[in-house]
Amino acid sequence: MAERKKQVRFTEQADLQLLKEVVASNPYKDKSKWSEIGETISSDGFTIDSRRARERTALLLAQHKKKDSENKKKSGVDEIYDEKASLLDDILSLKEEEDEKKNEKEKQGQDVRKRALENLSKDEEENTPKKRTSNTNIMDYLRQKSEQESKSRREELRLRSEELKLEREKFELEKQERKQRLEVERQEKTMMFDLLKKFIK
Repeated sequence: MAERKKQVRFTEQADLQLLKEVVASNPYKDKSKWSEIGETISSDGFTIDSRRARERTALLLAQHKKKDSENKKKSGVDEIYDEKASLLDDILSLKEEEDEKKNEKEKQGQDVRKRALENLSKDEEENTPKKRTSNTNIMDYLRQKSEQESKSRREELRLRSEELKLEREKFELEKQERKQRLEVERQEKTMMFDLLKKFIK
């Protein structure tokens, strides 16, 4: 029967030593430091590995965030508690700083991948044969050109028709003017002839 793993109980002093090593080594930046921390604080009757050190630190941080440690204050250990709280604040800052760096790196990686995919899609689009598109563009151009030429011819015919109409109106007007002028001249001649006849008599 396999021997059951001995449960490790952390004392306030053990927690303090653990937290000091975490602050000094910053395992959030280099995860291999957890093993060194476990070896450093292990002693006779108190042995922990990297996983146990990491889990205990995470538990202490969670308690610190929720202010549960306030309920664990006891007479005569205020000085130890204050140092512990200060260490936890330092560790929390280290963890948040490394988490922020990690998120920033992941974001930069996503941006790089996104730009690479966009460039790849752009290259594929540029290298894709455009024969069908070109043929369509040519047909559209010819159709538009034909429509424009037809429109121009219709406009020319309309203008020519207007010019002919104006010319006919001008001709009719001049014809009327000539007719009126001839009539006036005829009347004047008739009057002159009548006057001459009177003088002759």
